[in-house]
Amino acid sequence: MSYTFYLGDYTQTSSQANMKSEGIYLLSVSDEGKLEDKPVLVAKQDSPSYMAITSDHHCLVAVSEPGDNENGSFISYCINDDKRLECISTQKVSGLGLCHVTFSQNENYVIGIGYYDASVYVAPVDSKRHVLEPTDKVVQKGSGPNISRQSEAHTHSATLTPDGKYIIICDLGTDMLVAYELDQQTGRLKKNEKLTFHLPGGCGPRHMVFSPNGKHAYVACELSSELQVLTYDPKEGFSLMDTVKTVPDDFKREPNYPAAIRMTEDGRFLYVSNRGEDSIALFAVNPENGMVKRIENYSTKGRYPRDFILTNDEKLILAVNQESNNIVVYLRNANTGKLTAVDSKPIVAKPICLAEI
Repeated sequence: MSYTFYLGDYTQTSSQANMKSEGIYLLSVSDEGKLEDKPVLVAKQDSPSYMAITSDHHCLVAVSEPGDNENGSFISYCINDDKRLECISTQKVSGLGLCHVTFSQNENYVIGIGYYDASVYVAPVDSKRHVLEPTDKVVQKGSGPNISRQSEAHTHSATLTPDGKYIIICDLGTDMLVAYELDQQTGRLKKNEKLTFHLPGGCGPRHMVFSPNGKHAYVACELSSELQVLTYDPKEGFSLMDTVKTVPDDFKREPNYPAAIRMTEDGRFLYVSNRGEDSIALFAVNPENGMVKRIENYSTKGRYPRDFILTNDEKLILAVNQESNNIVVYLRNANTGKLTAVDSKPIVAKPICLAEI
């Protein structure tokens, strides 16, 4: 058995051994966690910064983040039998810094996030998996107490609630979880004030996950190196239960910026990447009350782990280091949640996101 992943990157050349990146690559990893071959370029694309794959594994949608002052795009691909990608459509949008994309519950829309202008896009996906012109765009407004990072709103990710009815936007610039309902007929977003929630000032929410039972939510906060632990009720909304650091108390090498967050299907373990400490933090979760405890942090064998992925069978974790251009693979103990690094290799310049196929 082997695993197959798509890898996205900031397309550029790195000074490290003149490494290049040109778009989306295919990676193969053995059952033991060993990288089997060099990454294979399967789609040339300008800076694929995040990817989403349909539930039937036939289509991949990536967002392009070409630069701070350049408009991004939704690009959809057909996944062929050999896992190669065939471009289906390219849809330009006016958002700056597209950094996240996800499908709606029925996969008939994609929701894209623009960091620099705090934009949230909704774009229809037709029966042939073309991404069409957006039906809605909302722009968040506001600021936070961190003068250097929160002078204005900065949306960073979109997460569906467990029932799929609402989309929760992490706004790093305003410390807000902003809730929207998507009208399936018109493709328009309607803000839900009751579910919208203000997190502690200056924390900078980036990515979030819900517990498998839907009663709790966990938010990785980029600016405070914290995990916010929340209760969630679809009628009453969010409530803050606890705040837990993602790094040890004696960690002094600032700054540190948490990035990605993943949770196991049984709700017992949670993982967060730290850019600065350059680690994956393991948290034990009490599935009954949702409380968490940080257990251990594992080196990512490189610098700036922007993204990592938990395989579908939860046997492996892969993390990519943006600044050292390498990948690390861990075996995961299902009983304890603990990780053992089994492989680490250079891959391409500026690797930033992963998706399993």
